[in-house]
Amino acid sequence: MRFIPKQSCFLLLSASLLLPVYPASADAKSVAAFSTTAAAVNAKLTKEQALQIATRILPLPADVELINSSFRSMEVWRPFPEWSFSWRKKGENGNEDAITINASIHADKGELTAFSYYEQKPKPTKYASAITREEAQKAAERFMTTSLASKLSEVKLYTRTQPVPKTPLTTQTSYNFHYVRVINGILLPENYIDITVDSSGKIINMQTEWNDRITFSKAGSSLSAAQAAAQFRTHAKASLSYFLPWEPEEDAEQKPLLTYRNPFSFLIDAVTGKPLTHSFKPLETRAEPIPVSTTPLPPLYQGKPLAQDEAVRYAQKLFDLSLYELQGANYSDKDYRGNRQIWNLDFRAKNQGISPSFLILTIDASNGDVFQYSKEIRALSENVKPRWTKDDLKVKAIESLRRWTPSLASSFALIETAEGEIMDPRSPRLTYQFQRFVNGVPAATGSASITFDAVTGELLTYHVDIGKENYPSKLGGHLSEKEAIDAWLKESEIELIYQFDQIDPALASSAKSVPINMPAREAKLVYRMNPTPFEQPYSFDAVTGEWRSEANGKTVLLHRPAPSDIDGHQAEKALLLMYEYDALSLVDGKILPDRAITRGEMIEMLMVSLNQGRIHPGAYALRTASYQDVKQSSRYFASVEAAVDRGLLDKSSSSLKPDEPITREELADMIVRALGLKQLSAYEEMFQSDLTDLEDVKESGAIVIVTTIGIMQPDGNAFKPKEKVSRAEAALSFVKFLEKRSELQGERNLY
Repeated sequence: MRFIPKQSCFLLLSASLLLPVYPASADAKSVAAFSTTAAAVNAKLTKEQALQIATRILPLPADVELINSSFRSMEVWRPFPEWSFSWRKKGENGNEDAITINASIHADKGELTAFSYYEQKPKPTKYASAITREEAQKAAERFMTTSLASKLSEVKLYTRTQPVPKTPLTTQTSYNFHYVRVINGILLPENYIDITVDSSGKIINMQTEWNDRITFSKAGSSLSAAQAAAQFRTHAKASLSYFLPWEPEEDAEQKPLLTYRNPFSFLIDAVTGKPLTHSFKPLETRAEPIPVSTTPLPPLYQGKPLAQDEAVRYAQKLFDLSLYELQGANYSDKDYRGNRQIWNLDFRAKNQGISPSFLILTIDASNGDVFQYSKEIRALSENVKPRWTKDDLKVKAIESLRRWTPSLASSFALIETAEGEIMDPRSPRLTYQFQRFVNGVPAATGSASITFDAVTGELLTYHVDIGKENYPSKLGGHLSEKEAIDAWLKESEIELIYQFDQIDPALASSAKSVPINMPAREAKLVYRMNPTPFEQPYSFDAVTGEWRSEANGKTVLLHRPAPSDIDGHQAEKALLLMYEYDALSLVDGKILPDRAITRGEMIEMLMVSLNQGRIHPGAYALRTASYQDVKQSSRYFASVEAAVDRGLLDKSSSSLKPDEPITREELADMIVRALGLKQLSAYEEMFQSDLTDLEDVKESGAIVIVTTIGIMQPDGNAFKPKEKVSRAEAALSFVKFLEKRSELQGERNLY
């Protein structure tokens, strides 16, 4: 995928489009053009000098041509002037860019600030020839030595907040390296260099975020890490919450999980020890939610579900619709709001000139609850001051939810006071947010948002949403807040860093219309907590004390134990690859290389490799099982269904027996299907082989293919098609499959 860093995304635009946004007047445009031109003149480096530096330090092919250059003056968000250049190399037909290169140079210091390289049709890299992460890191550091020498001593490779990268399964994977600036031995995470290296060792992207206009707090008076950790422990608040995985594995109606999320999402001032938000504001205890109703309220309507005409008459009783007529009606008997019976009603003004010109209502046909009320929002004709206070409208918002959605009112609570939403300064609006609670705990789904005109007090929008999940009737036993905080503390590492204070909002706002030099910013010393990095977000299960993936709800191991029985084994590297992608599980800490691999394990690994490293169970949540013994509750369900879709499995049988050992013949057939050679293998008469045991073997064509290209090895002249496959043999065959796949098909065309 082509990626251009944010500092360079403007490079293909003309210089006139690169200027700050000014008021739409001739004078303002003239001022802006003059300011940018003056800034370019005042820069220490001319365009020619900056271009000379770029061509000297960058790996530019000899036959590329310069197609664009531009200048950007110092801004609030980028505190240095910058020259930017674009090069290209035309393709053989002359109609497309074969290579595009973008680069930016600091206009005062002559340093590289951004670089990107894109090749339209790069030469494919064979999987066996792809560089390792360690080799890619060396390439990144060579690039910095050549192009960023002045910064090399000020940065360090930072991996503390990133999970350990998995071994690539294709050569399409690139390696990303994050180098963070270090001042006085302390990290400044907001200044960094990011470098991306492709599988051939080519630098394809570099971007910097750097600021030399900084004042630093001194480290001498800071708290110790132990003192800061005690402050984190003191101020941490862990609250129960329900959550639903966003990749459901079974049916759409899931059981929510009760969890504690990370309670350390704040900072500790390293000097005062006080807790701070990430914007350096004092960490304040959030106000308790205000219940809409402490007791259940009777429904608005009882009886048979409303027909269309009944729903319209019902809406006319609730709201003044005398100036409107029904434009359209839509009914759903299983709406996303808890599978409810819903009417969506669209009303339009009877006469032109009536404002608002339309109204939209969503009503529950079974109990009359209102889920949506929205209309055309008009702007006021002149500046007027709000006549309604936040507190007055807060009361009105709570009353509105009690009145129009009573069956759910007792499960909602106001969680935020009004937020201003200034779409038009002449029409101030205030919005109130509500959250759904179940058993006194924030629900996984369910919210309400109500907006009023602060001048007239008029209701503008009303939205209530609720999910389909089922909750227990009461809150069961669970771990305490203290136990949750202790668990998160055990999985978190404290770190002293510098962090910038916020840019003055008034300064940032004025910079949109007038070029402004960036004032020096203060970098303050703070402590932060870094939880153990993992490839997916995770939460602490409040019932079992396990860590749960928020992607699929499964239990995760944040620290993968190393197998104890494969050191020095000839298949060690291949077995670790399969273990890394969870195709193999440990048994008492051992990987058992001589143990027979099952059909399910092999299918899972092949499908992971064909799906760029992951299988997404959510894609098969409503799928009917293809095999009676691989139901939705099976670990292998998603992989098996994906394999069916890709043609890796033959559906002629009603059962798959995923936990039984796979035979060598079955593995050969599966690999040939994954290579896209199944049709070729059917022409048995095309193949000659010295193998002596293929008579009456159904998949003899596949066996000849995999042995000929070296993916599976025979035993002399015998293939032994009915023998089981050990985990070690399967792992070695899988790695050979990855290598041959890139050679035979070209990885750029695999997906």
